[in-house]
Amino acid sequence: MALGLAGVAVIGIVLGVAFPNLFPWRRSPSVTVLGFKNINGDKNLDPWGDQFRNTLQSRLDIEPVTYKTLASMANPWTPPPPSQMPDEPPPDLLNRVHQFGCRYVIYGTYAVEGNPGARTIVWDIHMFDVEKGQSGGVCTSAFSSPTAKRLRFPRAAIS
Repeated sequence: MALGLAGVAVIGIVLGVAFPNLFPWRRSPSVTVLGFKNINGDKNLDPWGDQFRNTLQSRLDIEPVTYKTLASMANPWTPPPPSQMPDEPPPDLLNRVHQFGCRYVIYGTYAVEGNPGARTIVWDIHMFDVEKGQSGGVCTSAFSSPTAKRLRFPRAAIS
């Protein structure tokens, strides 16, 4: 009996060494939110981008997603105010985030249209797959008070 169990263990080790991806370990996708550029440039509208980034960060910290904070990745970047945010994250930042095991980054832009009390925020949200070096999807949506709808990325974006 003991010899049979030892034989099964040896076969398992040999298979694991010879075919390391035969039974790949399924890790939950990791994501970080870099921020959103205020394309209006009006600094008075910056809090909307900061609030959306913070809200999205807290919503992503759920199973089966692993949310990675910038602090957990040794602070590779400090997000500037939304009115000074670049349109896209710099390539070296994407490389550093990937080195810390983060698979996806979320960033984008927003514009505020209309007058107070009847404003619409137009979001252009991008998800970038840093492992593959390609877009993981884009979501463009408008929110107007008091209605709101959920943002959804294409299902194929997360693989």
